[in-house]
Amino acid sequence: MAGGRPSRAGRRPKGLAESAALLIALAWTACGSVTSTTNTTEVRGDRYCEILLGTIEGQMTALEVYNTYGINDCPADAWTDVSAAQIQSETGVDLVELNGPRVWMMDEFSGNTELLDPTVKNLDGVEMRLAGVLNIATRDLPAFVSGSSPYEVGPVTRNTVWIYDGGKPLYQLIDPQGRIFVMQSFSQEIAPLTFADLPTLGSRLDLPDGWVYREAVPTERVDVVAVDGVAQVTQDELKNSYQLSTLAE
Repeated sequence: MAGGRPSRAGRRPKGLAESAALLIALAWTACGSVTSTTNTTEVRGDRYCEILLGTIEGQMTALEVYNTYGINDCPADAWTDVSAAQIQSETGVDLVELNGPRVWMMDEFSGNTELLDPTVKNLDGVEMRLAGVLNIATRDLPAFVSGSSPYEVGPVTRNTVWIYDGGKPLYQLIDPQGRIFVMQSFSQEIAPLTFADLPTLGSRLDLPDGWVYREAVPTERVDVVAVDGVAQVTQDELKNSYQLSTLAE
């Protein structure tokens, strides 16, 4: 089964697999269990994939997030052959979600980005490491992760700073209130997007009334910060992810 299609068994919250995309798009730096601080540079253009393993334990769901970043660039042949059903069978978890490939858009990030477990694990032919574990109330999963509802804004608990170099393009969504969301990664799961597609991406999006997509080239460095440990995040219908910034119109 190709990437992006979930496998589930037993009783599940309705819409869980579809809504998980927004959360796991960010999970490598979202894990509350991470305590150390690291800096990662020259990130723009790096490709990665993630696999989410979920265990439902009554009122809570534990989400283990595995990421290829720092090991490989999510090889296309291997990723195409990944089967969520096979991983579920091998691991015995309740939920498997495939997310990717994705490409980072920032130039550097800092904050809580240390892996929870650096041990390399092979998940159906793709080597990954455990980025962290997210514990979420099962009843809140559909509302907390809004990957099935483009242009809805949801919180991700983390302490990170996305750093964008001056003189390089920023791709932004502006909502009806004038808030600016900066693209942090683009997805190649639904459409085979490349950097060349981004300047005109707005023409391919079904933007809600009052929303605008645009390219901007700042002259100075831009930091997009998770304020008070919470990042406000949204996605478009192609699963490209954007974080709310403090930039002003």
